[in-house]
Amino acid sequence: MLSAMRRRSLVVETIGTMIMSTVLLGFANALLGWDLSTGQTFLMGAGITAAVVVVQLTVDVARQDRRINLVKGVNSLAGTVGALAFAVVLVWAAFHVRAGQQPFPDGVVTTATLSSNADGGRYTTATYTFTTRDGQEISFDDPISAGDQPDVGTTAEVSYRPSAPGDARLVRGWSGWTFFPVVILAFGILLPTVLIVSAVRRLRSTRANA
Repeated sequence: MLSAMRRRSLVVETIGTMIMSTVLLGFANALLGWDLSTGQTFLMGAGITAAVVVVQLTVDVARQDRRINLVKGVNSLAGTVGALAFAVVLVWAAFHVRAGQQPFPDGVVTTATLSSNADGGRYTTATYTFTTRDGQEISFDDPISAGDQPDVGTTAEVSYRPSAPGDARLVRGWSGWTFFPVVILAFGILLPTVLIVSAVRRLRSTRANA
């Protein structure tokens, strides 16, 4: 039987895992265009949470057998390595998203006009139009359009390469550090830090009880 303290801890971990997985799936849905419904996102988050809980319960049961205290140390080490790997992935994702919101290093910055907002249900596709230096009129879709968009006719800065103006992208504020990369980076730093601290405490407890 699990202790009362461990049961309470497991409940907190389950809620945290559910929130984290659902939020990250929501980010992936918006950024990658998966077009998952809210229910589908929730169910996928619940599935990930269930898998994590099953693994954790298996480890907890194994820990109750004092003949295999090594499980604690292995689990702590695995948790630390996993947290570091998770941090690397999230930090990379944050900088990857940010890079796609900055001007092209070899590009030209000009002003584009929002020419249409195509309503696709939960998401809208914002189309911007601009004129290149040589007089070409180019239209392109904003790949991360979601939710409410500015009114048609609104202007925004756009960056394009003269050799491929059709691959233009909007230049976003904070030098590219907009909402999505900031939140992803925060998860990449804070969450693994908590997991690592927890793993280190478990490892110290294992050594103390050895």
